[in-house]
Amino acid sequence: MDNGYIPIFGAIDPTDGGQTERYSLSFGGRTPLWGGQGQLDAYIIKYNLDLWSNFTFFLDNPVQGDQFQQTDRRMVYGLIPSYTWASKLGTVEMTNTLGIQIRYDDISRVGLYSTQGRQIWSTTSQNKVGELAAGVYGQNATQWNSWFRSLIGLRTTSTTSTWRAISQRIRVW
Repeated sequence: MDNGYIPIFGAIDPTDGGQTERYSLSFGGRTPLWGGQGQLDAYIIKYNLDLWSNFTFFLDNPVQGDQFQQTDRRMVYGLIPSYTWASKLGTVEMTNTLGIQIRYDDISRVGLYSTQGRQIWSTTSQNKVGELAAGVYGQNATQWNSWFRSLIGLRTTSTTSTWRAISQRIRVW
């Protein structure tokens, strides 16, 4: 840094860095239902990531360098319906909630590439991934008096995923 080779906020490789973007759309609705309240939350997220890193410079590949790129292109879809109702345990007021959470990640491309100056020269892996997560939960909030409240809950979640190689190749120098 003292000799000016590396700027104070810079890097040895000026092509390292990244770009990311995220767009989301969400909905939240509530309505009286069966003496309680029904709630529905839903969302869609579009996410893109390009990240270029170079930790070892020319250690593994003295000709083209060791820079690599990570990419992620995904759409995320989520749905969270729930139902909340009030009840009493003697004179103690309680609020109970039961709900479901569903999320699906549609990753059209997740990749790892060897690059030089942000130009791809070799594909390490490029895949398409789908991941589904579904959970069921319940909770009880009890207001014991004006200053003490308890909150207990149970939750179970299950996930499953699919993976398909779009392109995969081992680097050989």
